[in-house]
Amino acid sequence: SLLLVGTDGGQLYIARLATGLVVDSVAVPTTLALAMRGDSTVFAAEAFNSGVAEIDLRTRQVVRR
Repeated sequence: SLLLVGTDGGQLYIARLATGLVVDSVAVPTTLALAMRGDSTVFAAEAFNSGVAEIDLRTRQVVRR
């Protein structure tokens, strides 16, 4: 029910598919790719530092890098 959109502006936007509205965002560096584990964890590959941010979608916080 959520759409995740990575940008080169330092934000990962979270939109609700039913309404098309952005409901939240998480600060992460420029994102190259996203991968999901279940419905509560997303991994965002960071472009310029070769890192990966693990994001908890329930709290909408970066858990670790």
